Amino acid sequence: MGAYYQWQLQKSDKNQWLPQKNEKIEVIEPDLLKFLESFYHFNPYTQAAMHFIKEAGTPVIVNTVCDYDNHRKWLNKTISVVEDQVELLTSGYLVNDKTKTYFSLAKFLEFRKQLNTDDSYNKLLISPLALLTRSDIHAQGGGDFDIDCLKGEIKTVATFNVDLVCSWANSEVRYADEPVSEYKDITAEIACYEQF
Repeated sequence: MGAYYQWQLQKSDKNQWLPQKNEKIEVIEPDLLKFLESFYHFNPYTQAAMHFIKEAGTPVIVNTVCDYDNHRKWLNKTISVVEDQVELLTSGYLVNDKTKTYFSLAKFLEFRKQLNTDDSYNKLLISPLALLTRSDIHAQGGGDFDIDCLKGEIKTVATFNVDLVCSWANSEVRYADEPVSEYKDITAEIACYEQF
C-alpha cells in the first residue's frame, strides 16, 4: 500500500502568509500525495511551505507527516496552493537552531543547473526540508523515500548523510538571509534526486 504525506506548519501567531486560514497548524494542499510523487524541492507545494516559513518572521514547527504516523494527527484543514502563483525561493537559508544546522536555497538552484534538469520528470531534486522533517527514516509504503534506494533510482549530489533524515522533525525552522556562521552547512549532505 502507498504511504501518503502532507506538509504541516505551525507557528505561534495567527497571521498567515497563505490566505483563508487562521488555524494554528496549517497544511499545504493538495495533500494525500506519495512522498516521491510530490515532495520535490522546486514544486509549488514545497515552495509554498518555504515561503510560509520565510513570511512567518518567527520560527515555524515543520513536519512532513505520513498517514501511517501513529503519533501525529492527520489534518484535513488545508491551504490551497495555486501552482502558477508561487514564485521560486532561490536565495536565503532554512535554519534549525536546535540542531545548529542550515541549508542554502541558492545552492539547490545550483544543483538543479548542475543536473541539467528542468524538473520535467527526468531528474527531480528531493526536498531537503521534507527529508529533514519526516518522522521515519524508512519507507512507510509504496512511493515513499527509502534510504536503501540511494544506490538505485535515488542519486546523491555529494556524500549523503543518512543521519540527517528526520533530524529536524517536530522542531522549529526559520528563514535567514545569511548563513549562521557558527552553524553547520548541511546543503550537500542532504541533497539527492530521483533519476527516471
